[in-house]
Order: sequence, then C-alpha cells, then structure tokens
Amino acid sequence: MGGCKCRNMRILIVCVLVFTALSAAAAADDSTGENIPKADDILRVVELFTSQGCSSCPSANGLVNRMAEEQGTLALSYGVTYWDYLGWKDTFADPEFTDRQRAYSEFFDMANLYTPQIVLNGMSHGAYYSDRDALSMVLAADRPAMTLKLSGPGLTGHVDRPSGKYGAILIEYVHGPQSVPVTAGENRGHTLTLSNVVTDAEDLGVWDTSMTLEVVARDQVTVGKSYALLLHERNDGRIASAARYTP
Repeated sequence: MGGCKCRNMRILIVCVLVFTALSAAAAADDSTGENIPKADDILRVVELFTSQGCSSCPSANGLVNRMAEEQGTLALSYGVTYWDYLGWKDTFADPEFTDRQRAYSEFFDMANLYTPQIVLNGMSHGAYYSDRDALSMVLAADRPAMTLKLSGPGLTGHVDRPSGKYGAILIEYVHGPQSVPVTAGENRGHTLTLSNVVTDAEDLGVWDTSMTLEVVARDQVTVGKSYALLLHERNDGRIASAARYTP
C-alpha cells in the first residue's frame, strides 16, 4: 500500500509539472501577439484639437496629458492648421486633422471651428473639462468588444461579438508626451507638451464587424508608432468602440 501511495504521488507531481509547463508555454505564446487577442479595455476616448500657435491651448493640453495617464483612457492630440498664420506654424499640424475636426463640427452643428476643442467619445465637446468630468464619460457598456492584433498579414481589427456596421477610422500616433519649444507667435518663449500626438488619420469607410478588417499591412507597420481603431456610429458620429496597438 505504501508503494502505491508513492507511485500515485509521483504521478501527481508529474501531472502538476506538465500542467505548469503547458501554462507557461501558453503564456509565452500570448506575448507574441500572434494568438487570438482579448478585447481592449478602453473605456473612453478623449480627442484634443489644438494648435501650438494658440495661447488658449496649453491648459487643455495639460488636461489631455493627465488623461493620457489614466487607465482605460485613449487620449489623442491633433494639431490643426488654421492658426498657423498667427506667426508660428504648428509642427504637428496636418490639414487632414482639421478635416476631422470639421467632420465633428457637422455632427455637433457648430457654426465655427475653435481651439482648444476636446471631444469626449464623439458625443460632447468643449474648450475645457475638469478631470472629473472627463473621467465620468464612458463608452456604452454593451459596446462591441474590439481589439487590434499583429498577425500574419499585418495589423487587423477584430470584434469578439459582431454587432453591425460602423464607420472605421485608423489613427496613427506617437505614444507618450512630446515637448516643443515655441519661438514665435502667441506662445513665444514657452515649451508646450502634448501627449499621444496624432501623425495620421485614415478613414477606412464602413466596416461590417462580422469580418476581420486589415488596417495596416505588416510591412507598413511603423516602428515607434502606435495605432488606434475607432468605430463611429454611422448616423451621428458617436464613438461606439475603440482599440489600440502599441508595439
């Protein structure tokens, strides 16, 4: 009987070791990004339209810098071009970012573009929000569970529970803060810091979430850049879901 107990114990130890090894292998595979991904944990999207030439923008920049550090928050900073004539050309600005702001202005029925403008989840906008107000805004609880993953063909979008068709926007940005010394214009002599500066915004058209969406070919994924995929409701511009990929 005693020998039988020892043999059973040895079998138990071997089973535990095999289970541990398999678990470790699975965890290692998860780290490659080639496996089926889990849904991202983005609760809110904070988009800032700003200009280095706008003296009213630094306080809003500061808010978004803080929001970028908050768990569950995707904060994005877009440089717009229409204040460049004031004496300082924004080094991060691009006309396509002004176009994105203009698209929001149509959804919000705005008479004019303005900076700073903070857009929360594509639902509300203002020149400034408190940290508390910004954090209180969350995406719908039943939002599509979406993620971005790097697989064989490239960077692809997946929705765990398909829920219809949405407008898809691919955002390329530089993760983290960047500082710019301004030597002319309204902010002359100041160093401005912005977080998650957008470098490209591409309209991917309508995406049927029952299908996988290839957003960037593997050989086009840029080192040093991060990516976000935003899903907009097609009738009013609200953000239904968001996912990000940071190499």
